[in-house]
Amino acid sequence: MADGTYSAGVSGADKAAIASAMGITPRGVMKRAEREGWAYTEMRVSGGMRRMYAIDGLPAEIQAAVLLAMRPAMSLANNKPSKQARDEAQIKALWSRYEQVPQHMKDTAQRRLTALQAVAKLVEQGHLMQDARAAVAAQLQRDG
Repeated sequence: MADGTYSAGVSGADKAAIASAMGITPRGVMKRAEREGWAYTEMRVSGGMRRMYAIDGLPAEIQAAVLLAMRPAMSLANNKPSKQARDEAQIKALWSRYEQVPQHMKDTAQRRLTALQAVAKLVEQGHLMQDARAAVAAQLQRDG
């Protein structure tokens, strides 16, 4: 792991792996980890100890970078772009389109995303979908 590589089923990453995924130095990873208090476990390796950071305990943008770095970009079986690679290319194209739209459209998208997240949270807490939608819609109307 110190070389920034991963294997399937790995639930943690060391500072070199995180640095590689983020495009920063291992020292930068350590500073941020200490500043933000990332949870870690120490693993005995030849020459000392290594801190392993649980991927699911890292900040969202770092989780995304590490998980993306873990995925193969191409399917080795047929040398065609994998469905995952096509999906990632489509997402990248959509983000590019999003970045080109005027700010008022981004603001509208953000409000809609917030509403969808509120509905999802209510459903997660046990409310019926219809009731969650109605509650969020009512709140949006009150807020203007």
